[in-house]
Amino acid sequence: MIRFVIAMAVHKSAEKDSQLGEKWNGNYKGPRLCSQLPIPDMYWQLHTAGEGAYVEIPNPGRPVEVGESVCVRVIVPPNPYQRQSLVYMPVPGTPWDSVMLDLVGKATGISIPVRLQPVVHVNNYQPGEVHIYEADVVLRDVDHYRPTGYIEYRNAMWNSEGNNTRVEYEPEPLEVPVGMEIVARDRHQTSRYSLKQHLALPLCTSLDAEGRWVDKDSLPFDGSLVAPSDNHNR
Repeated sequence: MIRFVIAMAVHKSAEKDSQLGEKWNGNYKGPRLCSQLPIPDMYWQLHTAGEGAYVEIPNPGRPVEVGESVCVRVIVPPNPYQRQSLVYMPVPGTPWDSVMLDLVGKATGISIPVRLQPVVHVNNYQPGEVHIYEADVVLRDVDHYRPTGYIEYRNAMWNSEGNNTRVEYEPEPLEVPVGMEIVARDRHQTSRYSLKQHLALPLCTSLDAEGRWVDKDSLPFDGSLVAPSDNHNR
């Protein structure tokens, strides 16, 4: 019986991924901006309550050039919502769910915040429904980027104003399907934002070398005044 349930769950997940692929991916050389990839109305009905929130990147298999944008979406399936809990309400202008998401480079360790916004749809203005958030992210460095993040709270339970019950902070990791990565490349080696090119520059020996990296231990003042090091201690 347990094996049957697991098999059904795997089949359901594969079927959902197939439907997503048909609706979003299209041609291998298709668009990458969220505005060019509308979400079909029927998609808002594909999920059932209790499923985990997950990341979706339309056309994940096609590399992008550095400086280009790529659409990243987070799908939050419906979660049981008790109407008597209406005291949990989002602050005006904020979404129902609290989601944190970054794109992390495997080679460089660069972490790019994804500034998600609710998709304009009636569901995103109601609790207990499927919520979808999206953002266009510009990639500046060559790398393989993998999404990583959490859904902190659902149904505005991050806002306990007027309610004596404070919800425990128990973030749920966002599910990232296999292959849901972005490859950024610089075929012509012309990117002015490349971390690789910046790290290849020599360290500063004087104060007139604009744009070069300086090891924080070489600064002529208290190192504690400097923000935590990044990019190989530079």
